[in-house]
Amino acid sequence: NANQDGAKALQDARKALHEAIFANAVDGGAIANLTAKVAAAEQAALQRHVEMQQALAGILTPEQRAKLAERGGRGPGRGGVGGGFRGGR
Repeated sequence: NANQDGAKALQDARKALHEAIFANAVDGGAIANLTAKVAAAEQAALQRHVEMQQALAGILTPEQRAKLAERGGRGPGRGGVGGGFRGGR
């Protein structure tokens, strides 16, 4: 699916950037290109997120929309979707 592909592309771009930054022979041009790749992948991920939220908002009742709005975009429960242990709390 597009979300998994996009997440994988972002993960791969971040990994490549990290490796380029800490390589024995630092190549500023490669780092700049990889930085642009990470930024593009992050932009694409944000766009997919917004599109999914818009689709969701289109099927919610006014009460459900109000509840999500008051939570500031966080999902169910105290810590958002998944909630689980995050450490340091």
